[in-house]
Parts: sequence; C-alpha cells; structure tokens
Amino acid sequence: MKVSVTARHFDLTPELKERAEARLGRFGKFAACSQYPECKYTQPIQIKTGVKCPDCPEGGELVGRYNRRGQIFYGCSAYPKHKFAINYPPSSNPCPNCGGLVIEIHAMGEIPENGSSGRNR
Repeated sequence: MKVSVTARHFDLTPELKERAEARLGRFGKFAACSQYPECKYTQPIQIKTGVKCPDCPEGGELVGRYNRRGQIFYGCSAYPKHKFAINYPPSSNPCPNCGGLVIEIHAMGEIPENGSSGRNR
C-alpha cells in the first residue's frame, strides 16, 4: 500500500482500524499507528512517480523514499529483487534519442519551469 507524503494522516491500520500518522525515525519518515503502545503497525512512506524502472525484471516503478538523513532518493518498487536507485527525480518523458530514463538536474539557484527545486532540504 502506497501513501501520500502531503497528507498528515494516512489510511486505517489493519489491526485496530485507527489512523496512521507520519513519524520521523532513524531511517527517515514512515507512517505508524496513532495508538502506538497497543498497535505497532508501520509502513514506509513512498512517493509515486509514475515512471517505470529501467531494465526491471519485475516491472517495477520508481518511487521516492527517504534515507536516514531525511533526503529523498528514487528507487525501484521491486526492491530488494531489483536494486536500481538514483538521487535525482526521474522525468516522465523518455529520452527522444534512445527511449531511456531522463533525470531532472538543475543548476544551483536555477528555478525549473514547474517551480519546484526537486530537492528536499
């Protein structure tokens, strides 16, 4: 089950049917049950990109995850079977020459057309 990072509360937990909340742990952000001592349900927070993972035998999608420093990286949803990961956001448009993956890298201080910096600081 994937969750949205913009929401403060997430779907109901399967054990107690309570809302899950965003928490920050030693390995980054995650969603956990609001009734912590009784329910120890957790799930990782992943950001859907809609971009297929290149050369993935499982047909995975690139999803954004948080590392232990709180920075976003993009990896295959089929992890640990496929360990592809990049540090920059993938573009939904493939390369016009070869059809491969295109990543969005912006110069320092440059504001991209869509207004977001693509970095989580």
